[in-house]
Amino acid sequence: MVPSSFRVRAILAAALACVATNVAVSQPVGPKNSAVTQPEQADPYGRETPRRSALGFLRAAQNGKYSVAAMYLQLSDSERRRQGEVLAKQVQDLLDRAFVGHLALLSDQPEGSIADGLALNMEFAGTITVGEKKVDVLLVHVAVPASASIWLVAPETLREIPGLHAKLDQQPLAEGIPEFLVRTNVLGVHLSNWLLLLVFIPVAWGGATLIVWIVTFLSRHAHSYWARVEFEGRGKLNRPFTFVLAIVIHYILTIWLELPLLSRYYYTRMSGILLSCTVAWLLSRLVQRTAAIASNRFNGTKWAAGSAAVLLGRRVFDAILILLVVLVSLNILGFDTRTALAGLGIGGIALALSMQKTLENFLGGVTLLSDGMLRIGDQYKLADRVGTVEDVRLRSTTFRMSEGTSLTIPNGVLAVKEIETLSGRSRTLMQSVIQLSRETTAAQLREVLAEIKRILAAQERVEPEDARVRFIGFGASSLDLELFAYIHTSETPVFLAIREDILFQIMNAIESSGTRLALPAQTLLVADKGIAAPAVPPRRALSESVRA
Repeated sequence: MVPSSFRVRAILAAALACVATNVAVSQPVGPKNSAVTQPEQADPYGRETPRRSALGFLRAAQNGKYSVAAMYLQLSDSERRRQGEVLAKQVQDLLDRAFVGHLALLSDQPEGSIADGLALNMEFAGTITVGEKKVDVLLVHVAVPASASIWLVAPETLREIPGLHAKLDQQPLAEGIPEFLVRTNVLGVHLSNWLLLLVFIPVAWGGATLIVWIVTFLSRHAHSYWARVEFEGRGKLNRPFTFVLAIVIHYILTIWLELPLLSRYYYTRMSGILLSCTVAWLLSRLVQRTAAIASNRFNGTKWAAGSAAVLLGRRVFDAILILLVVLVSLNILGFDTRTALAGLGIGGIALALSMQKTLENFLGGVTLLSDGMLRIGDQYKLADRVGTVEDVRLRSTTFRMSEGTSLTIPNGVLAVKEIETLSGRSRTLMQSVIQLSRETTAAQLREVLAEIKRILAAQERVEPEDARVRFIGFGASSLDLELFAYIHTSETPVFLAIREDILFQIMNAIESSGTRLALPAQTLLVADKGIAAPAVPPRRALSESVRA
């Protein structure tokens, strides 16, 4: 048995040890632990930024969750329980029908905007105007213990809400419209408004088409530069111009509809993206037509190489235009494009390192065009092949070869390659070596030379000053004559026909002289010395050698 006094002392010691352990765990140890705080948790309602808070309130109110919407208002717990849902419904009504502002301009940063002239913890969202009374919609930055700081509708705005809501009149579009169209909601929008949005589409398209027709009609009597651009590419410019006007007209018509603020926000973003795309389409077509006019003016002048430069510049403009449309669309969708633009510096260096060949080809194309080496439609000789330039792109140039095939060469390769221009010449060289048989006599050779000179002199297209034919030496199995003459033509088919006629006449002259063209000859000497048969030993001697 253990004495009771010992058991009491043991129980007291264990209790003291537990207390000491709890104190050591609960109390900070040393000055470093005194600064330790609980990590912040994400707000379950997504109220970390002004824009997210405003959109979160509108989504909750549009779905009829007014108890959740009340969480976006700066109210005490008792006020939220007593009047939170009613106040949230009143705020929704006022925002949908009397709000003036742009939610897309609200800051999407946790610290809000610091350039609006307000206090650091305040954010201006817009105004609510009812009659002559105007109230600013303010958001306030509130710190929440053990959680991320959040943005709520400020009390300065909430105090004015009940009085403003009492002054709201009945919606004007609800008068004279069947009740089921007004009471039926689809995605938070009355069915009557959906029908009007659909009706506005053909109305906007018809109005845009009428405006384009009037502009086209008036431009027929104009003689300005833009009128010429319009007439030369009217079909290509009218369609994007009609789309731009239709989007603008449809947006103006929807202003007269009292769409909910959240629906207006989504509609504005969609319209902005479509408008940016169609404006880029219109600018691209306009630059395309202007480039075509500039190219036509360059052709036939000493600046003919500028047509290819204009084509390359137009494609660079299209690439930049696409990049701008992407950045504008991302900004409209709510993405922070400032970070993307800031990253273009570092990303540009990485991109340049990874796309050295592409940049080399692009700079090669710029070099070719700036030096006037290539023109679309001209004929060039590349090594031993002949082709016509069909297209000059940012990366490569396409040739249509004389065989009918298409050849694409990177611009970086062309920039360091020897290129012979055939289109700029006024005459074409005919050069050939005629090989006569070794049996040709000197008299026959002189007769052939005289006849070929006569043939060249009789040809109208052959330049007489430089035409010549000479006996140049003894070949391995022939007597060689060199024919050299310029034919006045830059067209390959004409040159081939003239050369063919001259060669036929030369063949007739050779036959008339009694000689002939040389054929390759090779002499093979074979010595027949016979083949000695191997000696066969007698059978007896073979058997004796085996026995031995």
